[in-house]
Amino acid sequence: MKKIKNSIIGFLIALIALLTVSGAGVFTVTTSQTAHAASLSDLSFTELSDGTYSVNAANENISGDLVIPSTYNGKKVTQIAYGKVSSYSGNWGFQGCTSLKSVTVPDSVTFIANRSFYKCTSLERVTLPDSLTSLGYEDSIRSGSVFEGCTSLKYINLPKSLKTIDPNTFYDCTSLTSITIPDGVTSIGSHAFYKSGLQSVSIPDSVTSLESSAFGSCESLTDLVIGDGVQLILSFMFTFCTSLKTVTIGKGVNRIQYDAFYNCNSLEKVLYAGTSAEWENVQKGNRAIPSSATVVCLDD
Repeated sequence: MKKIKNSIIGFLIALIALLTVSGAGVFTVTTSQTAHAASLSDLSFTELSDGTYSVNAANENISGDLVIPSTYNGKKVTQIAYGKVSSYSGNWGFQGCTSLKSVTVPDSVTFIANRSFYKCTSLERVTLPDSLTSLGYEDSIRSGSVFEGCTSLKYINLPKSLKTIDPNTFYDCTSLTSITIPDGVTSIGSHAFYKSGLQSVSIPDSVTSLESSAFGSCESLTDLVIGDGVQLILSFMFTFCTSLKTVTIGKGVNRIQYDAFYNCNSLEKVLYAGTSAEWENVQKGNRAIPSSATVVCLDD
C-alpha cells in the first residue's frame, strides 16, 4: 500500500512539473481556457520585441478543437504568426494542419499573419476576438490568404474591431455560405471572397474600397447589397456570380466599370438607392449592367 501511495504522489509531482515547465513547444495555461491539442508539444511560441508572444503550430498533426491560450510564460499571446512546422521553413501559423476542426482565438490576440490557416481543409469553425484589427496585414504588405483553401469552413465571426479584410482571405472557402461583414470594415481586398460559397452579402456603408474580383466566382450568391460608402465598382468585381438575381447599389457609387457583373446571366433586378437622374450621372462602362437586368431607382 505504501509503495502504491508513493507511486501516486510521484506521478502527481511529475505531472505538475510537466504542466509548469517553460520552453519551446510547452505552454502554461494561466486562464480558464484549455488548448485542445494532441499534445503539449503541438504549439510553439516565439517571444516578440515587446515582450509578448506569437504562437504557431509545432507540427502538422494537430487535430480536433484548439483553444489558443491567452498567455505563455506569464505574458500575453498577441499574434498568430510565423514559425516552423515539420519540413516547412518559416511556416505561417497553422498552415496545412489538415486535421484541425475548430479554433478559438483569445482576446489577447490583435494580429493574425497571412496564410495562418491556409488550406486547413477540415477546419469548420473559427471564433475570433474583439481585440482583432487585422487579418493578414503586416508591414504595409497586404498578402492575406489567412483562411484560403479552408474548404470545410462553415462559421466564422468577424469582430467589430476589424478594419480590413485582406486579399484572398476567404478564397475558395466553398462551404462558407454566410458571413456578417461588420460596420467598421473600410476595405475588402482583391479576391477576398473569391470562389466562396456565400449565398447573400451585405457590404456595410463603412466600406469605401472594394478591390478587384473581391466577390468573383461566388456561384451560389443570389442577393447582394452594396453600401453607400463604395464609389467605384471595378471590372469583373462580381464576375461569374452565376446565381446572382438581385443587386442593391448605394447612392455613393459614381462609376461602374465595364463587365463589373460579367457572366452574371441570372441577374434580374438592380435596385439603385438614388433617383433616376442620379443613376444617369453614374459613369458606366460597356456591359456594366447585364442586359437581362431591370434597373429600379428607389428614390423616384
